[in-house]
Amino acid sequence: MKLSDVIFFTKTIETTAMEYLRILAPLREAGINVHRYVLNDAFSFENIVPSQLILIQRDFSRDYRNYQKLHAYSRQNKIPIILDLDDNLLDLPPIHPDRKSSYYATSLLPLLQTIIDVDAITVTTAELKASLQALNQNIYLLPNFLDDKLWRFKAPKTASPDDMIKILYMGTHTHRADLEMVSPAIIQVLDEFPLVHFVSYGVELDKLLEKHKKASYIPSKSMEYLDFASFFHEFEADIAIAPLVFNDFNQQKSPLKFFEYSVNGFPGIYSNVRPYKGIVRHEETGLLAENTLESWIENLRKLISDCQLRHQLALRAQKQIKAEHLLSNNSYRWIDTYKEISGIDLGKKEHMLLPVDTLENINIQLDEYARFKEKQVSILQEKNDKLLGKIESLNLSMDQLKLKHETEINKLKGELDFSHHLLQELYSSTSWKITSPIRKASKLLSSFKRKAVSSDTKNIIIESGLFDADYYLLQNPDIRDANIDPLTHFINHGWKERRNPSAKFNLDRYLKQNPELIELNINPIIDYIQKGKPDLGLGYEERDLSIPNHVEFVRSHSPVITDLSGHSDIKDLNSLIQSLDILLFKTKQKTNSLEKISIIIPVYNHLEKTLDCLKSLALAHDGYELEIIVIDDASSDLTPTFLNQLKNISYIRNEENLGFLHSCNKAAKNASGKYICFLNNDTIVMPGWLESIISTFKREANAGLLGSKLYYPDGSLQEAGGIIWNDASGLNYGRNDDPKRPEYCYLRETDYCSGAAIFLPLSLWQKLDGFDPYFAPAYYEDTDLAFRVRDAGYKVLVQPLSKVIHLEGVSSGTDLTSGAKQNQVINKEKFLSKWETVLKNHKAPHAPQWYELNHQEKPRILLIDHLTPKPDSDSGSIDTYNYLLSLRKMGFDVVFYSAYDSEVIDKYVTDLQSQGIQCLYPPYVDNMATFLKAYGKAFQYVMLFRGPVADIYINAIKQFCPQAKVIFNTVDLHFLREKRAAALASDDADVDHDAINKIETLEVGLMERADLSILVSEYERSLLAELYPKLVTRVMPLPREIPGRKNGFDPRKDIAFVGGYLHTPNLDAIDYFVKEVWHLIESKLPGVKFKIVGSNMPESFSQYASPSVELVGFVEDLGDVFDNVRLSIAPLRFGAGIKGKVVSSLSYGLPCVASSVATEGMNLTDGENILQSDDPQIFADLVYKAYTDKTLWTKLSDNGLSFVEDRHGLESFETRLQEIIAYLNKPKYQNPSV
Repeated sequence: MKLSDVIFFTKTIETTAMEYLRILAPLREAGINVHRYVLNDAFSFENIVPSQLILIQRDFSRDYRNYQKLHAYSRQNKIPIILDLDDNLLDLPPIHPDRKSSYYATSLLPLLQTIIDVDAITVTTAELKASLQALNQNIYLLPNFLDDKLWRFKAPKTASPDDMIKILYMGTHTHRADLEMVSPAIIQVLDEFPLVHFVSYGVELDKLLEKHKKASYIPSKSMEYLDFASFFHEFEADIAIAPLVFNDFNQQKSPLKFFEYSVNGFPGIYSNVRPYKGIVRHEETGLLAENTLESWIENLRKLISDCQLRHQLALRAQKQIKAEHLLSNNSYRWIDTYKEISGIDLGKKEHMLLPVDTLENINIQLDEYARFKEKQVSILQEKNDKLLGKIESLNLSMDQLKLKHETEINKLKGELDFSHHLLQELYSSTSWKITSPIRKASKLLSSFKRKAVSSDTKNIIIESGLFDADYYLLQNPDIRDANIDPLTHFINHGWKERRNPSAKFNLDRYLKQNPELIELNINPIIDYIQKGKPDLGLGYEERDLSIPNHVEFVRSHSPVITDLSGHSDIKDLNSLIQSLDILLFKTKQKTNSLEKISIIIPVYNHLEKTLDCLKSLALAHDGYELEIIVIDDASSDLTPTFLNQLKNISYIRNEENLGFLHSCNKAAKNASGKYICFLNNDTIVMPGWLESIISTFKREANAGLLGSKLYYPDGSLQEAGGIIWNDASGLNYGRNDDPKRPEYCYLRETDYCSGAAIFLPLSLWQKLDGFDPYFAPAYYEDTDLAFRVRDAGYKVLVQPLSKVIHLEGVSSGTDLTSGAKQNQVINKEKFLSKWETVLKNHKAPHAPQWYELNHQEKPRILLIDHLTPKPDSDSGSIDTYNYLLSLRKMGFDVVFYSAYDSEVIDKYVTDLQSQGIQCLYPPYVDNMATFLKAYGKAFQYVMLFRGPVADIYINAIKQFCPQAKVIFNTVDLHFLREKRAAALASDDADVDHDAINKIETLEVGLMERADLSILVSEYERSLLAELYPKLVTRVMPLPREIPGRKNGFDPRKDIAFVGGYLHTPNLDAIDYFVKEVWHLIESKLPGVKFKIVGSNMPESFSQYASPSVELVGFVEDLGDVFDNVRLSIAPLRFGAGIKGKVVSSLSYGLPCVASSVATEGMNLTDGENILQSDDPQIFADLVYKAYTDKTLWTKLSDNGLSFVEDRHGLESFETRLQEIIAYLNKPKYQNPSV
């Protein structure tokens, strides 16, 4: 029976390293669908996808009650349960942090029972298997491997003996003892070698290292393995170390650090113990050190002193991993193992005798846990005694109210007595049952505390400064709308619902470190204060750390500019001027005929800031010719002396102070670039700041004024565009908030952009005649300019990918009552008078939500797909990508969420953001249901792509977005594709017909719940109309930009198949074509190659490689293929929907030979715009004919282009999309599929 689907249950939202490495990555590679569920008390088994295996991991059964529900479900449905383990938690060593904190103590007996109960266990090492063998007879070894789809091999550093050397250690808090073991050796080499530094990532430094000035610590920012991989891949190091204390527990671990260090090109030193002993080859792929001070010092010295050895070790380690430890070469192990487990007789299992040493170890840990809890209970008793004293005092001092209070006091005393009774029971037990009385006692005690000290709790939290009522209401609009007191809600409910009290305190992070607080019902802020406010890094990182790093980079880059006010040495000054001029020379250069950009920088004193600004322009240079015009408004410092000698800028000096506005207008008259930029002198620009702006001007219709995203030097947000209220007051949107929040990170229209960094086409600036002198000398001139740009029919936008650091206040100060800043108050009234009519349509001042920024409300649509679209990787991504951009072009505010990889913030996400798509991602959106509960009312439309994804979110959307029209985009009918694949199966016994029927039920059920469903072919529409006539459907063409034909017949060569190889029909098509068709062609076309192109190519394709078959794999630009090969093929034997590979090929003017399945529902005409056959010989003949007949080739090319322009061009697609929206807006719509 073919293994196709498994269920994976977890307790966490985050994708941990173990989950990714042991479940998601291997099964993805093996082509097995993983249906992931978070099991909690509210979970229902009714709607889970039918699967053949159930997977759990590690300490899943800590929540034993829910594990028992899962076990009952598996027995009822006869589905085997597999427990996947990477550690023996039953045997934690005493030095382990989780043993010290008794983190797993209450889980040990449930875990032991689970190990015995489950049908099979998969483990990472032979040693771990041996340690558990006595508890379960079905244990299978599945080693860890390196996921070569996630990790890309980095070339090892080529260093010289004089280079700085960074030693790296990477791990989690559980590896503190390992670092402590070698810290004396690290300190020795840090003192011995001046150029050596040490960095620990994820493991806090011990007391010795913490004091050393050359040792530093970088905390881990996320539990998500993909976040770690992304960050770690960018990390740089010269030597990596992996010390490991010798004990039975560590002997059972896997050598992951060897894989992760080596793929990044880091040569490593490893403890000479398992897991590294036997994997790392000493002095060949790494160094193995004995766990002694002398051995570690010796090996560190050896690598520090020998840069050639470092390079050779890293190269050979990578070679070893590629040969032996890649996941792509070993995913078959999971298939084989799971198939074997699938055949286990669930009713037949031998009785296993429990080892005495295991039970003794558990008993010891439970005793330790009892002592740990006794300390906590002692603290609670002390508090109770104090509270009892307060009660007695209340009773004695209020005799007149005694009758009124007597009942309540007696009730509290009764609860207190009962809690003491429960605590006495607690003292008498050291087994795992200890947790029951603790929970009961703590509930009573916490209830008692709430009643007696609620006002004290409020005061403590307020005085802590860790609760921000405005922040709480802003992040929780449901609380704001219900008019609930935010602090009361937080104390009673909010912290338990993981609602952060402020940006300074991350509840998730604190509760992960202190999980017992939930059971004890102790407010985390109170606990934090009682512990003395330890520095645990509990705030969200509300800054972009690349910002302060870049500020330091610019300031420290030669020439280094220091305080010039007292500079008297003319020789030194001239040297600085010459160095800066050499640096600025590159700004006069241009590449690839890029446009000239005029940059106007008005200055008044503050020469050091001006020079940093100029340096940053040179260091961020990205190919555009810059015309830098600095206008000096009569500075009194060294500004004229310095700037007048720079040859690579234009320097203009006012003899008297004209003010900001007149200076800018004067300087702009000298501008000759295509675009003009006004840039404050107290700014530092980031790399890419200019390219993102100019690209937006070229791409965005009617873009008139663009502004950069402004940061403070510490990386916090200063402004992502500005809002003007109806009283002419303004708001810097996002000021002091986290700059990485999704709402601040996408291109959008805004009321105005601060003049610290704004751009316009020079022609538009000249048409508007510059800043209005009415607002001289300064302030509101930039706001007025934005309003005039909009009045002229152009857009005002903020482009967050253009990042500029602004030292606000340096230019003009911050005091509104004196100096230039007082003009801000005066000009506000002028602005109100000038734009009073427009401002009547603006809102009154308030703290706006992200969906309230448009004064004229736009329709808003939420799109959810399985992955962030990667249009250079697969056809389906192109479709989603064009839906997103077309909807925005149609006037929608478009919000996108990726169901399976939202945590990955890569170039594909930033590309969407740069084009105006708001992308949602954690930690700001961790759970879509929670997000919809808070913001569902903001959406008028929701579009769900693909059945499995729609099934996850449809209930939450129907519940929290009742006003939204729901569109289900089937992409293709999955059940139809599966039925066709089944028809090709050689043995019907291998086909799971029940699973296929369930897919059909799922897809049809979703179509019934949606307001409208999108299909991609007329065939599918006809089929559904016959089977399910009540469904509301529309056929939409695959949207494509039509690049057209660049080359004719003669210069082209070779034949290509293009596809993504996670898609089963493509795998089958390649196998069929190479084995059944290609041999009929290749002898007739000597020298012609068949190119297999596309992403996620499996290792099995190596069998097809030959002199005439080339495995090309992923290409950055498919145009490089379609513009140069002579023919494409699409020999698909099963599938559904319109085939994007056919549409893409024809859109480049490249003729295609295809099967009937590949052309189904497209209305193509055989012999006119396509060649089609399902017979291998005829298919081969058609390929030969199209490849050799120039006249036929040209006919097919012309007709194919004409066909896709008419049916699949974006203009046609957008027209059809507008028809769907118009249809859904009708008060009562009819079925458009008929």
